[in-house]
Amino acid sequence: MFFLRCFLVSALLSGAFLPAANADTMNCGSCATFISSVHGPGGKSPLIPDGATKSPDIVVEAVVTVNTPERLGGFFIQEEVADEDDDPSTSEGLFVYGARPELQPGDRIRAKGVIREFYGQTQMILKELIVCGTNALNEVRPAKPSRKLVLQEMEPYEGMLVHFENMLNITRNYSWDFDSYRNSMDVSLFEPLYKPTQLFPPLSEAAKDLARKNDQNRITLITDERKQENGVISYYPAFGPFIHYPRVGDRIKDLTGVIAYRYGRYEIIPVPSREEPWLAPIDAYALEHEFSPRKGYPTPHSYGTVRIASFNVLNYFNTLMPDHKDNPTGTNRGAKTQEEFELQRTKIIEAVTRIDADVIGLVEVENNGFGTGSAIEDLVSTLNSRLPSSEHYAAVSTHESTTIGTDAITVGLVYKPSRIALHGSLQILTMPEQNFSLTSTDGDEVKFTKDMRPTLLQTFRDKISGKTVTVAVSHFKSKGSMCFEDFMKYATADGKIPLSGNRIKKGSKPTAPDYQDDLQGSCNKFRVTAARHLGDYLQRMGDLLSENILLIGDFNSYGQEDPMRLLTKGKKMVYPVTTSAHTTINCSEVPVETLNRGYGYISLVTANQGNKAYSYCYDGELGALDHAVANRRLAAKVLNIEEWHTNSVENSLFEYPGKYSGNLPKDPGPFSSSDHDPLLIDVDLTL
Repeated sequence: MFFLRCFLVSALLSGAFLPAANADTMNCGSCATFISSVHGPGGKSPLIPDGATKSPDIVVEAVVTVNTPERLGGFFIQEEVADEDDDPSTSEGLFVYGARPELQPGDRIRAKGVIREFYGQTQMILKELIVCGTNALNEVRPAKPSRKLVLQEMEPYEGMLVHFENMLNITRNYSWDFDSYRNSMDVSLFEPLYKPTQLFPPLSEAAKDLARKNDQNRITLITDERKQENGVISYYPAFGPFIHYPRVGDRIKDLTGVIAYRYGRYEIIPVPSREEPWLAPIDAYALEHEFSPRKGYPTPHSYGTVRIASFNVLNYFNTLMPDHKDNPTGTNRGAKTQEEFELQRTKIIEAVTRIDADVIGLVEVENNGFGTGSAIEDLVSTLNSRLPSSEHYAAVSTHESTTIGTDAITVGLVYKPSRIALHGSLQILTMPEQNFSLTSTDGDEVKFTKDMRPTLLQTFRDKISGKTVTVAVSHFKSKGSMCFEDFMKYATADGKIPLSGNRIKKGSKPTAPDYQDDLQGSCNKFRVTAARHLGDYLQRMGDLLSENILLIGDFNSYGQEDPMRLLTKGKKMVYPVTTSAHTTINCSEVPVETLNRGYGYISLVTANQGNKAYSYCYDGELGALDHAVANRRLAAKVLNIEEWHTNSVENSLFEYPGKYSGNLPKDPGPFSSSDHDPLLIDVDLTL
């Protein structure tokens, strides 16, 4: 039913527009303030007088579009189509703060309260409410934004229903959000986002510009639940690992939602469409996998070629096995139950058998030696139980099967002896170590040691061609924990650091003059030192290695970041790089140096697939942390390189841990077997 509404009569008072006194009665259908007048065309309500924090009492009459009594403590309303003002700069929706859990979408309500700006959100603080009708959702109209929309510039849509048709792509899969401390999903316009430093050098204008655009071109889908049920997406109830699986890059064909604004960010609360209210906000078949469809098997490789792969196996620890050998730290970073471990092993074995590589560089294997009781032996023996004897694998072992370095995890190499032979012994390259002390602002001396896992190098001989290839597998320092240079960004004038234990105190801000975030994460210069050490070692070894050299592994550096540019750029680097301070290698101090000359290796992924290659997704941005870097002689022999996207774009709840997945079924197949994608390189050594 349509209610005749009075036009708003306004008076100018103290520089603000205020409704006339006769627009405050609680009689349904009487004069009321239009929501468009509440918002006005700017970022602040014109009904709030200058110098005041709230407006006088006003009355609005509109239709409830979504009720959010739990998490948001209120509900959203929107004007009927007949009462819209036809001004595209003013919103027709409004958040009303005041929990009324009995309200239903479609209720026409009349509400009295005051208007205030709460962290930038225009909202009514509810004082009084009556229900004037029901089933009125067909009297409101979702806005249809322009395809030139910027997702964090949605002031004209604040509080409104908005319909997105073939506009939104998943850029951060449904997962834990450390900012809101709950599971959520982020979407972006038309394609997923990429790490700026995957595409452009750090601190370049292009990288800084893309970082700004990425920040503005993403929005979070939220729900009203204070805590979502584990393993469930309330707005996508079909969610599961077998058919209705969301992948980063998926296009959402249709999504209607209310635009909320909280703490400086716009968000979308998905709601069912008016036309099909019985369907979920995101229908079971609303996701289109065109960007990155699942591929059950990688491209097969031809007879006579050698396939080399790199695979991060997400903390493969055999701690729960009765014959387990300890690692140097005595910790378990992997599966916490027997069920989890068996699922992890099954998924990884399924992936490895489909990869069908002759040599595999493994990353994140428990560092507990070789032979019976070791994680790498557990993996190899289980893998071989699935394969004919002609396809069996063996691990490349250290002398006397000792552990490698001092970390809980290590890298490893496995190969098919029927196809490939060892040529010479395994080389263990000790990587840099950083030792330093800091004085906290509380006067405490705190000592730090930052390690880097050793790189393994092994030369293999192809039994068909007789040719050799040297494979080096690395796992550089992660971006998470801070190194010396990262702490110093917070130093006070007297050189002290605001520490809480061995971490920066919460709320501390960088103090370095003209500080700019280079977007490379922590320990970047430490990784540069590692790249320098690896490059120098390969040059020194010269003819002692094969003429064909391949570097693989998890370098914890995106494609255009300093360590990768040092390895892959030639004689002149436009953007020089700097090594780390307080660093030693084999007990010898390494000086801090600025380097403007690279080693000239070839990034095979970039050369074959361009800069938009990816093997990992972090915080809603794609990029490649897993690389294949070759000398020019081997690069000319590469026939195929493939990032098999089984993991990076998948949902983390499909992985082996069960802590947050509730009753969600688990797929024993290769998808979500890790959080990094396997990388496959096929070479013809006879070329």
